[in-house]
Amino acid sequence: MNASDFGQLLVFQAIAEEKSITAAAKKLNLAVPSVSKSLKLLEHKMGVPLFTRTTRTIQLTDSGLQLWQNTSAHLIALNQAFEEVSEQHQTPRGTVKITLSQVHFDLIFKDILLDFYAQYPHITLDFSINNATVNLAEQGFDLGIRFGNTLADGVVARKIYPSIRQGIYVSNSYVEKYGIPQSPNDLAAHRMIGFYFMTAKKIEPFLLNIDGVVQEVFVHNVLILNDTDKIISAIHAGVGIGRIFDNAPDVALNGLIPVLEENWLCFPETFLYFMPNRYKAKRVQVVIDFLLQKNQAA
Repeated sequence: MNASDFGQLLVFQAIAEEKSITAAAKKLNLAVPSVSKSLKLLEHKMGVPLFTRTTRTIQLTDSGLQLWQNTSAHLIALNQAFEEVSEQHQTPRGTVKITLSQVHFDLIFKDILLDFYAQYPHITLDFSINNATVNLAEQGFDLGIRFGNTLADGVVARKIYPSIRQGIYVSNSYVEKYGIPQSPNDLAAHRMIGFYFMTAKKIEPFLLNIDGVVQEVFVHNVLILNDTDKIISAIHAGVGIGRIFDNAPDVALNGLIPVLEENWLCFPETFLYFMPNRYKAKRVQVVIDFLLQKNQAA
């Protein structure tokens, strides 16, 4: 492989990850025509098209997918090796890609971002809000945050937050109109607010702890949202009964009435997870250490 082959593969990888020639050019700090030319040269060299293009999308062909699967991990490893050496004696800088759910963004990052940037002003945190489990290596993420530590082999997990409960809350205005449910079965007759998982494309089931067993309860959702802040606002407005994690800020819970507390679902501890070699990159290392220190201080 010569230098031009390596450069063309880097361009190919960026297009595959960004799903856009324009976005790939921005990521690589190159002109769009240069990226397009590099892709054409690689496709000519391979003798097959690597992407199918329309006016709106660009997707890998079968040949392109095969090339990406066979080269992606190696290119990432090479890039990481260069990073680790070059960063050793430099101020931490660069982008750290993190996959997490909205719940975990609110839980972990919402109140500490200013502190983080005060210490590390040259680092960009690139968040991907995703409720699904993500393969860090395959999708190019540096860090992930999720409930529980059941992960693939070779992944490092560090606890950063204790277990929490998912509470059920209602406003005074709702109670005046519809009353308070006294048992899980009563929920079927009440107006409920549901959460929609965009990545899984489904509504979150209404799970409760009933006599020590997690069970799904039938409910009628009159409102479905995919944003927890909007759900909190709707509960306050008296639209219906909704779920809020019990660690939410006082301002979110102020004035709301908790119901069926004995049936609240308990979620496991929250873990930060990453591939072992990512800790060697200084920009990633400082984020990991910062989060672990914040957890110890909490």
